[in-house]
Amino acid sequence: GSKDLLDILVADLFEKAIKQQTFCEHYARLALDLNSSDTFKDKLTPILINYCKDLYKKNEKLFYDDEGDYDDFCEYLSRKKKFIGNFQFMGELYKLSLISVTIIENFFNLLLKDIKSDSEMRESYSECMCKLLSVIGNKLEEQYSTKLVFYNKYLKQIKEFSTNKEMFKPRIRFLFMDCLERKKWL
Repeated sequence: GSKDLLDILVADLFEKAIKQQTFCEHYARLALDLNSSDTFKDKLTPILINYCKDLYKKNEKLFYDDEGDYDDFCEYLSRKKKFIGNFQFMGELYKLSLISVTIIENFFNLLLKDIKSDSEMRESYSECMCKLLSVIGNKLEEQYSTKLVFYNKYLKQIKEFSTNKEMFKPRIRFLFMDCLERKKWL
């Protein structure tokens, strides 16, 4: 039925958006158009949210064993790109109000918790957090009554991460610094 069609459609939409990140914004607009069409009126959003959650839960360990060969390294890069692309697409969906600020906050807090606890995946989670903020930072900041509330909720922890030399390599600390300076925010 239409539920099966919608599941297939969402899976394909995510797959394309994640693989072709340059066009992620356009895939999000397509999702918005589909969600407002007569056939799928308001049925797409819950499926999109569940798909986001499933991709996060299913994420394979995104670390590379230095002992691996070139093919393993390429596979690792592909999985990592897909994982980070998921957050870019979620951000684009949020910008079009297909997913709520509450969902974004939940994923942000989940990333925060995972960054603090998982040393193997810390770098990948950190990149996801920075990618998400680069896509939605401006709109997200407008959601809060004051800049201080936004800072305390999102940027305070990032500021701590940006100076933590024990937990993060310089490349990741610089990504956090870019977030603090709002560089690359779309």
